[in-house]
Amino acid sequence: MRITNQYLANSMIKHLQGNLSRLATSQEQIATTKRVNRPSDDPNILSPLLAIKGNLIYNEQYDRNLNDGLAYLDVCDSALGTIGSVLTKAYEYASQTANDSYNPDDRKSVASQIDKLIDQIVELGNSAVGSKYVFAGTDNGHPPFKRVKDDSGVEYIVFMGNTDQVMREVAAHTSYPISANAVGFGATASEGIFGWANDPTPKTITINGVSSDFQVIYMDDPSVSDDFSGVLKELFTFRNSLNDGADPAAQQQKIEESIGGLQKVSDRILQHRVAVGARFNQFEDMKKQILNQNLNLESTMSTLEDADLSKLSILSSQQLLTYQASLAIGSNVLSTSLLDFLR
Repeated sequence: MRITNQYLANSMIKHLQGNLSRLATSQEQIATTKRVNRPSDDPNILSPLLAIKGNLIYNEQYDRNLNDGLAYLDVCDSALGTIGSVLTKAYEYASQTANDSYNPDDRKSVASQIDKLIDQIVELGNSAVGSKYVFAGTDNGHPPFKRVKDDSGVEYIVFMGNTDQVMREVAAHTSYPISANAVGFGATASEGIFGWANDPTPKTITINGVSSDFQVIYMDDPSVSDDFSGVLKELFTFRNSLNDGADPAAQQQKIEESIGGLQKVSDRILQHRVAVGARFNQFEDMKKQILNQNLNLESTMSTLEDADLSKLSILSSQQLLTYQASLAIGSNVLSTSLLDFLR
């Protein structure tokens, strides 16, 4: 076989390019600290790497959902705590006014204080996280509770949300409710926090000459059957009994009944708050689990794709020397021609 200068040149260039490619690969791995920078670097670990990165992405979303749920539950807990304080104050008023020493005028004065407590409860019912109202179900883009009177003077508490559960997915195929009505109880008519009609059919009322459809959760009209339950119902019932002094004996009995009713709804609020607190603690524990899981996933991913920098530094130096030696030898070999032998 005849060895020509062209063959030598091509062979030298091929080996130089191979040495340079290996040097470039080592330097890239040092720069990125990654042994695998593209799938072709090691196809065998591609599948587990993609699975790990996918899990990390899912965990990031679950962590965001947990943070959102914690914010929601925190506002619920704060509102329920304040509602409990309001009910305690109402209970104290009921205990005081049940005393025979209170005359009708004294009781009417207390009734005005109860009316202010009702306004406070409605305000707490409109508690929000950002632009989302926590007691509005999934229709939570606007305040859910409103206290209004129609043109005939009948007072209503209307609800403009729904009872659908607000859910957050916090693990694979695992979602939990974060709305206070739903946490631990289920958003049913009899278990509403603020009150709910046994008949959930929307009613139409006229306010300032304008007809509107609302879900009425309390209607201050003694001619209507009182089929409501919840905080608002008990407060309205107590207020009305304080204003109705026509029959002192009947008034006394109604006030005593309000003491029991207020205690009952206070216990219910406490149960809801305990359930919200338990869900809050559960979410915090799940955040810790996600953090630990991410640490394990990142450790495994590091084992699979991270480069050994100490080894690479030595290897890169050797490859650089090899490349430089190849350049020097190549320049000497390729500089020889037929004329050198004819002299």
